[in-house]
Amino acid sequence: MIKSATVWGFLLALALAVGVFFGRDRSTPLEALKSSSDRSARVRLEDFVFYRYKGQAVNANFSAKLGLFYEPNIVEMHGNLHGEQYRRGKLETLRSEIGHAIFSSNSLNALMRDGTLVRAYVEDNVIMELDGNLLKTEQAEYIASRQILRSHRAIRVIGPSRVFDGDDGFTYDVDREVLTMSGLIQGVVSGQPRY
Repeated sequence: MIKSATVWGFLLALALAVGVFFGRDRSTPLEALKSSSDRSARVRLEDFVFYRYKGQAVNANFSAKLGLFYEPNIVEMHGNLHGEQYRRGKLETLRSEIGHAIFSSNSLNALMRDGTLVRAYVEDNVIMELDGNLLKTEQAEYIASRQILRSHRAIRVIGPSRVFDGDDGFTYDVDREVLTMSGLIQGVVSGQPRY
């Protein structure tokens, strides 16, 4: 009798452990951001534009059709995202349809006062203009601590007298302004040689 109770207890504990293992949350940060829409937004902005100033001059701006701010540090943006900033005297632009951003703040008040970007995701027809090159992809992620923009989706790079297509994503080091494409790369280079 005690042996059968021990066996049943063991089988019950094993079944619970297997259930916990398969039921655990294995979501990526992007999936966690997407599930943030299950909660209600604390702030909702429609047709908005944010400006960042450096001294008395506008250094960057960002606009979208809809912005949803979730407590404490998540912003979700939809519809015609457009951002511009001047970096090292050059204009950089970003266009997309959907964006998510995570900030290092612990409340919406702190986010509005001095929110520092930790990570951002953009998807759906992403077009970036960086250093005279146009990058087109379907999804990209920016990691602020490493100053890296990356994607695992196909990319098209259009530059002066050249077009390159990569099928396995890219990594762009923002500080060094270096683009690294992965996988099979096909391209066309044209124009007159410079001597």
